[in-house]
Amino acid sequence: METKFEMPLSDVELIANMMKFRVFIRTDNSSAIYFQPFDQYLVCPAEHMNLQTTAGSYRKYINSGFLSTFEFDHNEGLKAVNNYLNYACVHFIFIPAALCNQIDLTGGTSGLEKRGKITYPCKESGTAWKTPIRHQFLPQIFNTQGMSVAVPPGSNRYKFEYLLGGKWQPYAIYVTISKQVALEIAKKQYTDEAELWAELKNYHPYVIGSQNFAQYTRMLEQGEIAQTSQERWKALPYDRQQLLCFLFAVMQNRCYKEPVPENDIDMIYSLLHDIAPQIDLLLQQSPLLFDYLKLLESSIMLTQSQLVPHDDALNFLTKELKELLSFDLQMIKTLNSSVIADKVRMLQSFHKAFTAEHMFGQCIRRCESFHFQSSEIEELKVNTLNLIQEFYADPSLSERKISQLIEELSSSTKIVEEKLNEFLNRNYILTSGILLLENTDFKGPPGEQSIIFCLGEWYHQWVQRLDLSQGNLNLQKQAIYCEKIVDGLMALQKMYRSYKFNSSQFLHVFHDEVMHTINAVEMALQQDAGWDIGRYIYERTNMLLCLIGTQNNQNNKFFFLSSIQTTIDRLNEIKMPEVTMHTNGASA
Repeated sequence: METKFEMPLSDVELIANMMKFRVFIRTDNSSAIYFQPFDQYLVCPAEHMNLQTTAGSYRKYINSGFLSTFEFDHNEGLKAVNNYLNYACVHFIFIPAALCNQIDLTGGTSGLEKRGKITYPCKESGTAWKTPIRHQFLPQIFNTQGMSVAVPPGSNRYKFEYLLGGKWQPYAIYVTISKQVALEIAKKQYTDEAELWAELKNYHPYVIGSQNFAQYTRMLEQGEIAQTSQERWKALPYDRQQLLCFLFAVMQNRCYKEPVPENDIDMIYSLLHDIAPQIDLLLQQSPLLFDYLKLLESSIMLTQSQLVPHDDALNFLTKELKELLSFDLQMIKTLNSSVIADKVRMLQSFHKAFTAEHMFGQCIRRCESFHFQSSEIEELKVNTLNLIQEFYADPSLSERKISQLIEELSSSTKIVEEKLNEFLNRNYILTSGILLLENTDFKGPPGEQSIIFCLGEWYHQWVQRLDLSQGNLNLQKQAIYCEKIVDGLMALQKMYRSYKFNSSQFLHVFHDEVMHTINAVEMALQQDAGWDIGRYIYERTNMLLCLIGTQNNQNNKFFFLSSIQTTIDRLNEIKMPEVTMHTNGASA
């Protein structure tokens, strides 16, 4: 724990005149601010503020990583602090305004709800319930004004807290006075931080840790660099950030990493001052070289994710990239534009080959992720990988040979995709019924009796007995068709569940129509498990949805109105399933 150090008043005066400060105030019984640095926050802001929405431990603000304060705010913060009469000391914390990273918190608690015999505030979601990353270089100021805080009836929040966090202690100048002196100062109604400082500087200002004026100003300069660096970084488009991070990884022979501003200011500084200027130089002086740079970036990334190792190609591309980043303005001006154009054109051809190979590799990996095994696919994979290795072993590469490789890779990828999609469609059709029955939203709570669930069981019986030996195009259509049936049954179950305790007269008719559907499906399955049964289930389900939807919208007490009867007539017009032995499948 660092202790206070009284810097000479002359040095403090110099610091105070260098910049604008934000002033935060708190009260407690300590004779000074003693704050041990934290690597991270141990709780979220809402927990630090003791907002309780469940039974549990209180006082999480102890060693939380935050410090509760009020901002001076034209003397209002001092008035708020002085209202806490049980504490003896008041602390004024002056933090350089230019270094403050303010985070406006949302969420909190709103309203009350009774759970059993205990009443709790209701949780309102927002950033206040998320534990933030602690800034290791700069102060963080958490503003609670946008938070909701449930208070007892008749009470209100007099003043909004500011939670101090991050690296704020070394930058701050502190003044600690007694509550009695604070009450006297409040009466003077200072509304300006400069006027307040003119009064408080006579009460022995101090800093945390032993540091002189030169050390403080050097630390301040480093803080300003950190603040400027993170602001510049956040202002960059994300694609430019990614490019800089990639180039940094290549130049440093490291894995790709995107910096976290709260932790990685040194990396951000290097990205902005070592690499970004070179990118700007290429972009301004030779757009063609910048295009070459982007091609190198993408090609290197592609070579690192292939099924076949490309060490030689990777080494060549990395060497080219490092050389390009070492060019100064004079070297760029001496480059032959036609040579650069040839380099770009050749790399574009290789990039297309890398991309085609990457697409093939992705397709093979998808097969593996779905546990799809096929001797045909395995043979195709082996032959294609041999082709790739032979291609890169050929010293006489040409654009014609590159085009041939791309054509072979595209053809292989297409074959694998078709086989995989056929497998996935067939698998979806076979499992769609059991997945529907196991869906908690469809089957409902234990013991629930639902005629719609019974219809779902007959849908499952149908898909289990289908002939799935047809081609991929038909399977794809039928998979889409089955998906529509499942969606319809899910919607019908939801509407039925919300209505089934209403009009018994309507439900009697509705049950008859559902049973009519079930009986027709059962009869058709006894003769043939054709695709037309799916068409029948789909059309009947849609009209049953219309029927119950029409009834829900009726304002008249009487059931047999023309719109209801029209829907029933349309249900009866639906063609029964065709039970021929050879079906072509219904189209979605």
